[in-house]
Amino acid sequence: MLRAATLPRIAAVVQTSSMMEVVGDETKFARYSNSLVFDQRQYPPEALQKIERIAAVFNPQFRRYTQIQHMLVPNRSV
Repeated sequence: MLRAATLPRIAAVVQTSSMMEVVGDETKFARYSNSLVFDQRQYPPEALQKIERIAAVFNPQFRRYTQIQHMLVPNRSV
């Protein structure tokens, strides 16, 4: 993810996984997904709306890079 954040043409990252879940006697096919929008870049407003709309398909409460950047990049000024 940190590498993708440095590449100028990547606007978002999406992760999906699919699996069979067995709980007791029930088996089901489950699909999980998540998305992250690199919002630290300057996009035209219409482009940002499209990026966010696509990210919301995978996760309605998608994350924004500026909200989690402090968790990904530790403060190295110490």
